[in-house]
Amino acid sequence: MKNKEQSELSKTKIIEVACKEFSQKGYANVSLEEIVQQTGLTRGSLYHHFKSKKGLFQAVVEELQNKVAKEVEKKAILQKDPWQALISGSMAFIQTMLNDEYRRILIVDAPTVLGWSMWEEIDDEHSEKHLKEHLTYMVEMGELKDVSIDGLTSILSGSMNEAVMWIGKSKDVETATHEAEVIIEHILRAFKK
Repeated sequence: MKNKEQSELSKTKIIEVACKEFSQKGYANVSLEEIVQQTGLTRGSLYHHFKSKKGLFQAVVEELQNKVAKEVEKKAILQKDPWQALISGSMAFIQTMLNDEYRRILIVDAPTVLGWSMWEEIDDEHSEKHLKEHLTYMVEMGELKDVSIDGLTSILSGSMNEAVMWIGKSKDVETATHEAEVIIEHILRAFKK
């Protein structure tokens, strides 16, 4: 195996182990030494790819954001109607983020560990970017009321993130999920032209 391929495999392995550790224990309770031991790699290998624990955490956040975006796209693309695509994508976001791994890392720890502006930048690049593109397309197709796309994107994204937090705190996750989905759908439909 070539050095570059081996290096990428090592990096992937580190991210996978770190993701598991951060999701189970939370950022504050994970040491890089634990990650080194679980990967079977050297400390030097870890520091070759990631300069710090925070840098590794950021890579995990970006990896999970990519996975969320793929899940949303996978569900939305099945719909021919732009409104159904928006609703299906929004519901896929909520369902995916209800996974404890995603919720703890992306919603609970990331804003605190990375700082609000860095978290927002990553969220914008992976989640909000796609939502904004779809909303812009809907305006161009005459499907959406004339509102600020930037504002609507930010408000919808924030609503869905908060829905995930609210559901996660609920004693009845199934009922809360259904209620959140109904509310989000009503919010979305309020902007239908």
